Amino acid sequence: MKLITLRDLAIILSILIISVIFLAINFRDNGTYAEISYDGKVVKTVSLSEDSEFSVNDIKFSVKENSVCVVSSPCPDKICVKTGAIKRNGETIICLPEKVSVRIISDDKVSADIIVG
Repeated sequence: MKLITLRDLAIILSILIISVIFLAINFRDNGTYAEISYDGKVVKTVSLSEDSEFSVNDIKFSVKENSVCVVSSPCPDKICVKTGAIKRNGETIICLPEKVSVRIISDDKVSADIIVG
């Protein structure tokens, strides 16, 4: 009695190939800009290709290696700092006490997570 048949190997190999293709497509969509908003209004747009540091409403940001992170914040929980660096299109960091948010945006025309035909 065989434990694994040729059909089983074909199914396993197909699943692995599809998974690798999905991961390759999913991880290539890095953002181009970081859009910083205060109280719902965009106050600054920063290119992720240039390293820099800046502040918005007492929150210090750092742009390094095509990503942005919150370095320090006066908020009590520091969840925005603990979020870490973001760089993929659509990722966000939000600091509710300070009413500041950061969203990664891309120049690409398609920014949907999935397209259903």
